[in-house]
Amino acid sequence: MKYDKELESIQADFRAKVEALADKVRTDLMIPVCRRHQLEFYSGNGTFFFDWEELQLSSLHTGLDTPEGRAIKRFRLQSILEVLDLEVSHNNHLGFYCRDVRKGRDV
Repeated sequence: MKYDKELESIQADFRAKVEALADKVRTDLMIPVCRRHQLEFYSGNGTFFFDWEELQLSSLHTGLDTPEGRAIKRFRLQSILEVLDLEVSHNNHLGFYCRDVRKGRDV
């Protein structure tokens, strides 16, 4: 195809920039909150979430009267989840690009 190499180059540049932003978000926001509250963060298979005592804290749309909603409020994760939920492309969120934050390795 005539344009395939050009498109591959554009995609590689775009992905590198998104991954750099994801690393910055991980360093600036996620690692500190995970350290402070002994949380872990996982990303993969089309999902991302903070893990705390068997609760998966991932959605801004979780009801505040649920255990997950109360934990999101307690740990002040709303603003971080808003950043992770930013849409990179259609149905493709920044949180998908963030590497895991694990106890014993990162916190």
